[in-house]
Amino acid sequence: MSRKDVKRARLTFAALNDAFKAGDLRPFLTEFCDRQIVLKPAGIFPETAETRGQDAEMRGHDGMLRFATMQAEAFDEFHVEPLEYIDAGDRVVVPLRYGGRARHTGLDVEFDLS
Repeated sequence: MSRKDVKRARLTFAALNDAFKAGDLRPFLTEFCDRQIVLKPAGIFPETAETRGQDAEMRGHDGMLRFATMQAEAFDEFHVEPLEYIDAGDRVVVPLRYGGRARHTGLDVEFDLS
């Protein structure tokens, strides 16, 4: 892992949080995500529970926008916090803490993903 890779990962997460705050992921997706990106939600939130199983993949920018829309429906505020940057050879692994203010309860919630 090079300093350049870590710098890019830091920039990416900062841009992602800015996009969530702005309420528009399109510029972020265009700059940081391949058009063929694949997201596999864990299905731990009720709004993503229907995405579990073999059909759990959200593909492309449209899939990412669909996921972001689900998150926007669940949270008034949403953030993604990188906990560390781990050298995994030719990859950077980034455990995350994410959460926000739950729309329906008003409670602040956070979850760690490692």
